[in-house]
Amino acid sequence: LDPELLERMEMAMQIAALGRSARSTSGVKLRQPLARARVHAGKRAMDLGVLAELVTEEVNIKALEFVDDQAELIEYEIGLLPNVLGPKHGRRFPLLRRAAAGSDASALARRFEAGLRVTLELDDGGPDVELLSDEVEVRTHGREGYAVAEEKDIVVAVDITLSPELAREGLARDLVRRIQTLRKEADFQLDDRIATTVDAGDETQAVVTEWGEYIKAETLSLELVTGSVPGDADALASFQLDGNPVSVGVRRL
Repeated sequence: LDPELLERMEMAMQIAALGRSARSTSGVKLRQPLARARVHAGKRAMDLGVLAELVTEEVNIKALEFVDDQAELIEYEIGLLPNVLGPKHGRRFPLLRRAAAGSDASALARRFEAGLRVTLELDDGGPDVELLSDEVEVRTHGREGYAVAEEKDIVVAVDITLSPELAREGLARDLVRRIQTLRKEADFQLDDRIATTVDAGDETQAVVTEWGEYIKAETLSLELVTGSVPGDADALASFQLDGNPVSVGVRRL
């Protein structure tokens, strides 16, 4: 294969893996579509071309975008190691901690991660203090509304903010999964066409109306109606969908 294509494939697979990892830490189900993932890859950033579609499918996102500055994706926190710096600076340690907290954490983190030292001015009029990289702990956190995973020089931040439209799409996919389970329980063949009835409140009924064609196509439902589940259903189930009670019945046609 073309070396450039291999590099793109490797990048796409790594971003997809990090995206799934970020999602898993957020608690948002993989079935739930999300708006986007933002990626910082430093000098490795590249146009993935059609492979970007692979990433969006794997992570279940609508869009993938690269950013130049990883500070757009993560926030830094500089933790001073008290067991090292306390004995070293004594009464000045609280002042040193305050000076570090008042500095640009992102700038400090970049220097410490490069193994460089940082000079801080304390507000007691005494001499400046030099901090070494092994005297601190650099911590990273995803910015609000994002779940983040990183590996080596790649950071992937998945936007976990759910719009009403995304939430309804997620409910539609969850409903499809439930209907597919009912098909199996009824021992339907893979190509059997069915009639599906959904008995639910207004919110779920609105999802059925908006996503009706998708639900029908995914479950081979020639009929999809809302209302009381008929007595001649081949299989039925009751469950909670996003906290709302739902009953579904399926019948082979």
